[in-house]
Amino acid sequence: MAIMDDFKVALTRLDGTAQVGIQLGRGGQIFQLSAGDLMAALGVRPTVNRTVRVNAFHLNIRSMPGVGGAVIAKLAQGTLVDLIDGVPTQADGHDWLQTADGRGWVAVDLTVAPDAPVTGTPPNSTVIKTPTGSLS
Repeated sequence: MAIMDDFKVALTRLDGTAQVGIQLGRGGQIFQLSAGDLMAALGVRPTVNRTVRVNAFHLNIRSMPGVGGAVIAKLAQGTLVDLIDGVPTQADGHDWLQTADGRGWVAVDLTVAPDAPVTGTPPNSTVIKTPTGSLS
């Protein structure tokens, strides 16, 4: 079982979209699976390494990194979300990390530390700079 445990730990270190090849027997058929699909099939949950607070008015959870990914859910400003820490995937001007619950990807640059105040501006609002500050 030690080999299987080591394999599961190694899976948690991969980006969920990384391709993993599994060969059945010597010279057998090779199957290509995403690390995320393989983790789900084996009941492996990624390790949560970072909790962040949504700073944007709302934050889309997407099916893949980038604004072209389907919107799976929306998180309200101020919501705490657990992410799998690692090297962010860069796409469409944002840095993307996977949610720890496996729902999808978020633009981490639209979040702040969990104890930081949110400062995002609601959509369709105008910020007016004044000598003493800003008005929304």
